[in-house]
Amino acid sequence: MRCRWALVFLRDQASSGLVCWAVVSCFGGAGERGMRVELDEPVLGEVISKGMPVLLDIENHAKELLEFRRRLEPCFGADPEARSVLCAPLPNKLSGENVGVLLALDRLASLGDAEEPMLRRSPTPPSPSAAEGNRAGAFIDHRRFSAGRAMRSMLRTGSKESVESTGPIQPFAEARPFHSSDLAIVSVLARSAANVLRMAGMYERELHLNRRMSALMQLITQARSLAEQKKPASLVAHVSGMGCEIFDCDRCTFFTLDNFNQQLVGFYVIPGTEKAGSEGESLQELRVPIKGVAGHVANTKESLNIKDAWNDERFNRDLDMETGYRTKTILCAPVTATNGRMVGVIQCINKNGGRTFDSDDLEMLSMVSISLSDAIQQTLLDSSYEAFIRTNTSITKEVKDMFCFFQNGTKQADASPSPPSRSKSKLASIVSAMSVQPKLRRMLTRTRTHQIFLDSIETWGHDLSPLETDNELLMRSVRLSFDRLSIGDAFSPHLEKVGPFLQALKAKYSTTTSYHNWKHALTVWQVTFLLLTSPAFFGVLRSEEQFALILAAFGHDVQHPGTSNNFQVNSMSTLALRYNDISVLENHHAALTSSVLKDEGVTQGLEQTVMQRIRQVIVTSILHTDMVRHKENRAWLETASANLASCRESGRQLEPEAGLKLCNAVLHCADLAHPVMPWKVHRQMSILVAEEFYAQHQE
Repeated sequence: MRCRWALVFLRDQASSGLVCWAVVSCFGGAGERGMRVELDEPVLGEVISKGMPVLLDIENHAKELLEFRRRLEPCFGADPEARSVLCAPLPNKLSGENVGVLLALDRLASLGDAEEPMLRRSPTPPSPSAAEGNRAGAFIDHRRFSAGRAMRSMLRTGSKESVESTGPIQPFAEARPFHSSDLAIVSVLARSAANVLRMAGMYERELHLNRRMSALMQLITQARSLAEQKKPASLVAHVSGMGCEIFDCDRCTFFTLDNFNQQLVGFYVIPGTEKAGSEGESLQELRVPIKGVAGHVANTKESLNIKDAWNDERFNRDLDMETGYRTKTILCAPVTATNGRMVGVIQCINKNGGRTFDSDDLEMLSMVSISLSDAIQQTLLDSSYEAFIRTNTSITKEVKDMFCFFQNGTKQADASPSPPSRSKSKLASIVSAMSVQPKLRRMLTRTRTHQIFLDSIETWGHDLSPLETDNELLMRSVRLSFDRLSIGDAFSPHLEKVGPFLQALKAKYSTTTSYHNWKHALTVWQVTFLLLTSPAFFGVLRSEEQFALILAAFGHDVQHPGTSNNFQVNSMSTLALRYNDISVLENHHAALTSSVLKDEGVTQGLEQTVMQRIRQVIVTSILHTDMVRHKENRAWLETASANLASCRESGRQLEPEAGLKLCNAVLHCADLAHPVMPWKVHRQMSILVAEEFYAQHQE
């Protein structure tokens, strides 16, 4: 086109705007790309909407040309020349839409213009080699564009002038306005350019998708590895860096949700500090109220794609005004754990190149948030809560002890009430004696092994596999749980019948289901015991309620078929017909547990009111393990008016109704407790659950 400036604006598919992708000067310079123009811009918007070229010149459109030149000034600076502008749409033949605009500014004078001033001509692109002779200097009369006229013009121009015309354009070359005849060639050029851009765009999208998927796999793999290694600083740095690469943005940050204090906790890494670890990185926190864009996503659990942050009422400008950073576009998605609990939000800021985030970015961010939820929950929430609990002086020691107890089990001295001291000196001296008989030595070794196991039974995530085969150890463990709950004496005459009760239940549990088996029942029993002996609930339930809850834990999934209630209902199974499609499996578990309890005579000889209370707790608590009761259990825990602290201080128990509600919640929590176990235990149990669901799918 032999013009002073040439620009290409492409339509941003994610928004109603145009982005400058190329700015080139005939003098060898390059302008600033990335400028964004909305489609309501008078000139470019008209070209896009109508699909027709537009010509502005200084003689006929002085005011419009001046205003248009000022609007595009960020692209090529304060170049004073602006005599004419030619804009043509870039059409997409396949979709019928215009994908962009080709813009030429200030046509330059040529030798052809000097020779035939009455003709509005534009030269062909000059050949880089002067050896091509007269063809290099040919000029075309665009009034009638034909090969014959081009040849006659080439012959008429002469070789001397043609060689001179192929030289570089000088900065002082005269600017001339475009003519209507230039519209023909720019339209042809625009159609050709659109085809090239379409092919280049397809290749770029494919290349971008491959790079993005490769980076996503690297992000997830490395993040999980860092989470297992307990390296929060490295995790934050890795996710932030890879997030910027995947989403082609300036910043990628994430916040965890602190429900205790109603705050969002942002994480960032400071390299090379004295407190840094072996990798030279220090993890820092920034606590902010739950507001702004991240707060809105945390409250609604809905993703946001904001194309103009400063004009969005949900955006909080305070941080931008304080730091001088300008937030333009935001992509924000919730990070939700597999149990549906809100963990935090992940946020990408300022798409590079002046573009906005699109639907593909939003879908990819959702994938990243789902993939990272476990790693974030496992690594960052623990470190954030622990730091806050330990440094906050307004939190009482009792609350800190309770937090440490649930986080670390009994590893810390003040994590929970100290168990009664156990003297091992006598046992050790007997075992070390050389005069004991082999049979006695085996018996004492077995006793010592049992004692070591019992010493660890109050540890979260303790391996309970020995209880699956050792009935004696199982009964000793159950007796220990009753003693710790201070109910062993009250039910001492009935403990002898608990053993046969457990063996009968064990025989009825399936040996083919991956997850809902006797091992799961043992885990639920241990967690129920740990919750009842925790500082929060210790002593607030009556002895018969605690006794019933321990028995219910063992029988809560007895004879589980490995399929869900929905499966039972949809298949019209015998159990579904028997229980009228209502909590099918839970009704079956409760009925079977009650039948075994009666057959073994565990409650025989107790007062009628005590027997009725035990049965009520067993049946109701097992029925409340149905996930349809989850919201009910959670709502009671969050809104209950029962004053547990007052009960603990006064030594009294909860009223019957509140006590039953607490029993329901405790067993339900114990049934879903594997996410709070150590990572390896949780991972193993999750795999077993997945295997069981897959088996149901196959069936």
